[in-house]
Amino acid sequence: MTLSGAFCNILRPEVLRLSFSLCAFSLLDDFTFQFTDGESYTESKEMEWFIETYGTFEATEEEEELFAIRQKVGMVFQNPDNQMIASIIEDEIAFGPENLGVPREEIGKRIEYALSAVGMTEYRHNTPYKLSGGQKQRIAIAAVLAMRPEVLVLDESTAMLDPKGRAEVLKVAHELNDQGITIVLITHFMEEATQADRVVVMSEGRVVMDGTPEEIFRDRASIEKYDLELPITDAIAADLLQAGLPLEDKIYSEKTLAEAICRLK
Repeated sequence: MTLSGAFCNILRPEVLRLSFSLCAFSLLDDFTFQFTDGESYTESKEMEWFIETYGTFEATEEEEELFAIRQKVGMVFQNPDNQMIASIIEDEIAFGPENLGVPREEIGKRIEYALSAVGMTEYRHNTPYKLSGGQKQRIAIAAVLAMRPEVLVLDESTAMLDPKGRAEVLKVAHELNDQGITIVLITHFMEEATQADRVVVMSEGRVVMDGTPEEIFRDRASIEKYDLELPITDAIAADLLQAGLPLEDKIYSEKTLAEAICRLK
């Protein structure tokens, strides 16, 4: 599994360790993860919420502190339908802030902000159940944004989407990251991992690789060892290099690979 994020400068230096088992299978085994300095955040509580949710960790058990933590980290999952609770989109966006006790006037402003951030303002009075998969996922992200999180965790949020829907969600993620929100993206799509600042590869519950996309995907031996695949563009570039074409050995997007091939003429 690949974890790509802020896309991944989170909090002040902090080392987290945990183990988590389900039905006798070890999902996380002494998981240790260090976060580097983030420009926008100074507290180290956000990921404690993540740990409390997914495994055992010696974090705070004070309800007041947990409530504060949950206000700072938002999560969006695979199936947006599982996160929808209202029949009208603006009611869906308002649900989270209402439960946080946000004043009604402020809720209206947050609805406008969240829908604008994901490019769905014109759908404010529509029902979410008639939207495409990508649009639904954008509404799910908007519902989280309305609670003003500092960290947004996208847990396989593009897994059920077609290429167009995935592109819509990733575009929103990059725009939010540019605004200072830390993005943690959990994905099996290698093309998505190449867009991150930092990539973490996990195998049998342990972190086995951690670096930039270039560092990860240049390590072909480890890619093969952990049964990963190169992104399509990099697989093509590797084949062209092997065939003798004078391409640079680097990470390519579709655009940069096409441009590099054109320059060979």
